[in-house]
Amino acid sequence: MKFDPKLLKKINQSTLIQASKLIGIKNAEKVAKESLIPAFIKAVEAVPEKDQEGLDAVVINAYNEIVKTLGLDQDVEPVVETTAPKLAAKATKPAIVAKIPKIKVKKETNKKEFSRCEAVGEVLKKTKAGLVSELIQKSDALYVEKGGQSNEKESRAQVNKILPALSAMGVLEINEDKYKRI
Repeated sequence: MKFDPKLLKKINQSTLIQASKLIGIKNAEKVAKESLIPAFIKAVEAVPEKDQEGLDAVVINAYNEIVKTLGLDQDVEPVVETTAPKLAAKATKPAIVAKIPKIKVKKETNKKEFSRCEAVGEVLKKTKAGLVSELIQKSDALYVEKGGQSNEKESRAQVNKILPALSAMGVLEINEDKYKRI
């Protein structure tokens, strides 16, 4: 979709970015306003009507501002209320539809990902001493067990960052390829 540049300037970018993040668009601050607007409209209109009342006022006001400013509402006047805001009538689809860049929408999950750093920590908790090369292999295997992909180079990098830090704190002693908890 192409919009009149003069009309685009009227839309507050920081409000658009804030509203986009609230509706679940990732990396909104990295996307140009011209690309973010269609994605934002699409994300808001994808919300079922019964759930629209639960939307944040920032999202609703940004949506109404965009629809009104860009003339997407045509004959329908957007509703802008402060007590019980509702979305303006859905914008009519233009005859020519341009491709909208895909912007990832956050999926709400409470699942915490297991990191390689945590894998190294778990292995260090279970062992009092050992070879650094074994620590790398065991932490990589634990990371794979918890759902990650095997990558010994990345595991080695994490171990090479963590061990000196723990040594400096006085938790570990490192002698060449051996480590020992104190």
